[in-house]
Amino acid sequence: GGDSSMMMDEEELSMRRETAALNGLQDMRDVLMNVGLRCSQILIEDAATAATDAASAASGIADNDERNITPSIGRNMLGAIQDIYDIAAFAVESQLESLLDERAIPILSRLSRESTNQAGMKPSPRRAGGSNEDYDSDDMELENGESTELALKEACTLPPLYANIAKPPVIPTTTKDLEDMLVGIHETLATTDAELWDDRLDALVDLERILAGGVASSSSTTGHEARHLFVERVRRMSLGEQFTDLRSQITHQACRVVIALAYEYRTYVTDDAQLNRDVSHLVELLVQGGILNLCKSGTRLMANQGMRCLQSLAAVCGPVGYPRSVPKFCDEIMGKRVHKNRNKVHKNRKRGSVMALTAALRTWDPGCFARHLDQLTQA
Repeated sequence: GGDSSMMMDEEELSMRRETAALNGLQDMRDVLMNVGLRCSQILIEDAATAATDAASAASGIADNDERNITPSIGRNMLGAIQDIYDIAAFAVESQLESLLDERAIPILSRLSRESTNQAGMKPSPRRAGGSNEDYDSDDMELENGESTELALKEACTLPPLYANIAKPPVIPTTTKDLEDMLVGIHETLATTDAELWDDRLDALVDLERILAGGVASSSSTTGHEARHLFVERVRRMSLGEQFTDLRSQITHQACRVVIALAYEYRTYVTDDAQLNRDVSHLVELLVQGGILNLCKSGTRLMANQGMRCLQSLAAVCGPVGYPRSVPKFCDEIMGKRVHKNRNKVHKNRKRGSVMALTAALRTWDPGCFARHLDQLTQA
């Protein structure tokens, strides 16, 4: 009874922490917009000043004194936003993006960089969903025996996609090790017990850790086998069901996994027809069966997760793209449904589809759209 109570207390504490952060953000939207605009202006001015530092040095003491006051105020404001960001990173990102549009870019870049620097200084990596919790030292050791310090250093030098990865990457030493890990993840994600949500979160984190560890890019003799094995196993998992979960931590991490998969496999699908078919089929199923539905969530945070996930998928998957998703997105934009008795398409499903197609048109090979020009024109 005591252990159960302790688990519930930890779960409740985690949820209360995120809920409090979200409520705080909603209450201070106007303040956040005004502060954010000022911070964005300061960061842009700082970048311009740094680029012309030599010329600025000749402007005199009075100008320098005035310029030294403003960054100090800006640092205080950025520090306040950083405190909230460290608790609920995705919430801050979505709020700033909705309030400031492209003017949020310099702030988000600064916030992400500061969090990455802190992760390299302190052995307390951030869990997906924004909360910070301690991990046992055994959990922080990679399977190949590398130390925690080296693992954290490696995580901090990963591509920006993994800037907020919850734990260090995993590099299975053999195909058998990889298969054993994936079997365990499969069993955990199939769990329907609501109280075991944190186990499912850890399983999703482990999928991202495997991807970050280079399962798709391994140059060893078993690299080809590992690439196919990973996709084959993930296709059998209950990954799509995670997008229907009521917890934003779960849906956020599910988005991270599918984006990371699209990114890691973007190069290898160009030369491997079977791999291309398998990856495309997997992603298209997740888009249609889970991510588009996430876009219409009644929770704004989770709806933003879905829309941004669609946009990111289209942006990072490489020029091969997912051609079969083009007519689906067009139908969503035009409000078409397979069954006429259904309600009209939700506005956020349309918005997410527009975001995805916009990114696709910029990055995919033109051949991806050749068969769908009429639908694209109508959409």
